[in-house]
Amino acid sequence: LQNELMEVNYQNMILLGDFNGVINPSLDRTTKTDEHRKLPKVLFDIIQHHQLKDTWREKYGDSRDYTFFSPRHKSFSRIDMIFMTEKMLSRMGKVDIKVQTLSDHNPMTISVTGLRKFFRWRVNEDLFAKQELNSKIEKTIMDYFNDNRLEQTSSFVRWDVFKAVMRGQLIYLNKMQKQKEENERIQLEEQIKLKEQKLKNKPKDSTTQQEIKILQTQLEAKLTKETEWLL
Repeated sequence: LQNELMEVNYQNMILLGDFNGVINPSLDRTTKTDEHRKLPKVLFDIIQHHQLKDTWREKYGDSRDYTFFSPRHKSFSRIDMIFMTEKMLSRMGKVDIKVQTLSDHNPMTISVTGLRKFFRWRVNEDLFAKQELNSKIEKTIMDYFNDNRLEQTSSFVRWDVFKAVMRGQLIYLNKMQKQKEENERIQLEEQIKLKEQKLKNKPKDSTTQQEIKILQTQLEAKLTKETEWLL
């Protein structure tokens, strides 16, 4: 892998992952344990060769935050990183360390400007499983056909217009439902974030660790459901 990375010559490159080591031990971990030592020289050679920048450090300077908590050592470290070539830094948007959910690491996210976005609409079948939303859909259908009984309008036209009306209604209801679920997810993430901050101050607090796991389980269920729908 080292040889492959040293041979490529991309001006736009993003290198990310769990590197199981830190760049600056004094900033990127909370205790001086043997776990998660400084990154090996070979990785520093790759970083220097491609002029890669640690995006989180570029964004937040000497601030401290972490992506992994070791229950064994009761310590935090920032071992998950996103590197980007210097030329791409001007396109770097938000860089965040999120709350821990599906794994024992805190995920990282980064936004890159200048990328094209594609939208593909499809019906969210979960809408029909919710009684309150199902009632609104039924009302839309009944109202439409009660208001559009003119014999001079062909059935083909009424059907085409009906499909457009229903699509607009389903998009609206889906947006409202997604906003509700998004708010619930944000609330859970904020609760986990507060608990994680509490644990950073008291790494040996087993009660807080347990409370975090309960909240993570709830959040994981929501994220899994969202992922299943996208697939």
